[in-house]
Amino acid sequence: MLMGEKVVTTLCRTVEEPESTVVFCDNFFTSFNLVQLLEVTTGIKCLGTVRSNRMSGAENHLKSDKQLSKEGRGAFDYCRSGGIVAVKWCDKKCVTLLSNACGVEPFGEVTRYSKEAGRKIPVSCPAIIKAYNEHMGGIDLSDMLVHLYKTQMKSRRWYLPLFGYKLDVSVSNAWLLYKRDCCVLQEKPMPLKRFRTTVARTLEGIHKTPARALEQTINREGKSQGGVVGFTLRKGALTRWLMTRHVTTAYVDAMKDLCNTDAKSPKAHQEHGTSRMDRDERDIQKIIEAVEQKQNPFDLDSVPEELINIASGQVASEKVAKELSSFLQDGAKQNDIFIEQRLAKSKRTKSFWETDKRKQCATFKDMKASFGVSISRKAHMDSDVLFRRLLAVSKQREVSLETVMSHELAAVPPSLFYDDGSMRKTTKADLAKKLEAVAEEMSSEESSVVYPPQSYDLATPELRLT
Repeated sequence: MLMGEKVVTTLCRTVEEPESTVVFCDNFFTSFNLVQLLEVTTGIKCLGTVRSNRMSGAENHLKSDKQLSKEGRGAFDYCRSGGIVAVKWCDKKCVTLLSNACGVEPFGEVTRYSKEAGRKIPVSCPAIIKAYNEHMGGIDLSDMLVHLYKTQMKSRRWYLPLFGYKLDVSVSNAWLLYKRDCCVLQEKPMPLKRFRTTVARTLEGIHKTPARALEQTINREGKSQGGVVGFTLRKGALTRWLMTRHVTTAYVDAMKDLCNTDAKSPKAHQEHGTSRMDRDERDIQKIIEAVEQKQNPFDLDSVPEELINIASGQVASEKVAKELSSFLQDGAKQNDIFIEQRLAKSKRTKSFWETDKRKQCATFKDMKASFGVSISRKAHMDSDVLFRRLLAVSKQREVSLETVMSHELAAVPPSLFYDDGSMRKTTKADLAKKLEAVAEEMSSEESSVVYPPQSYDLATPELRLT
């Protein structure tokens, strides 16, 4: 069985009244075997143009194209076998048809343009030609109606365009049935565009979804890469997209149900994954531990008198603490001065648009040690830079690196202080934890023994008694 025959027979299985149905095909589908098979298996009649190599020998009983062309327009020849008639008719070119639903008689006429006469003239034709011309073009008409207001479905999921096409065909067929009913009722039918708008508004009322559920239903299935900007900015296309988007999402849900996909439950966000939640929990615990080891800024019961940097644990100097503690009062004072000098009519001394100098406030950054250099700027001491300079000097001069490296390459010990002179404060207070553990053991023992002073051996990370 040819592919065209298989397509027609498969689609005709869904016809509800096969005895009163006639299928019209073009030469890609029509064959002698197809006409016989449809009538035997389903009872459906068939009529269509056919190619000469699919007539099962009937072409040998018909006149050739050259003979019919000599006879002129309107000439025809036919043969019959097993209730199937084969007709070859000469128009501008010869065309061959097969049918078990219509024969040669009664004869009719079609209008064709004659180059010799310079006008349209009537041309005689068999009944099968007139029936084919009357009912042909259904696919062309359907494609034309679909592409007038085609549903834009630009997606990487291959089945979405199929559902969009199926939706457009269904609406177009419904409009054709509506036109036929209007002819019976003698009413004027509405245009296709208005018909689609009415259908969309009706479906919108039926499938109205609460705004709270939009993100997990319509919006979830209706999302596309780039949104509406991804395929067009034309007003007509956007209108079609808005009218059909909620219907296409319903088709997507139906497809997922058909494929046993859980379309009801929303897809979990990546932030709600198990691994992501575990990582967030570990980060929270690290933050809590870091805050507990340092001064807790949220503990109002144990507020220290000094101003402390919660990141480094550095205690602010008297100048920095004073200026940082009074910045609100200084800001209010500057605001009063601005209003008095620029807005007050009686005491205005400056223009409103005149630039004002920025008031400098001392911060922890100003506490870093700095020294002047020859180019009249300030620079901080850097151990890495000092080490590189030392290597450069040792290559040019006779300097013993062993002697130099026996000393610290900084003004203060780098293990205890930063390059700016501020003391290091680590987040892992192992020594403090060990001291607290020993203190708890000593306080729990009910003994009058006096222990000698304790010291910490830097060679071994254990507390020992001396």
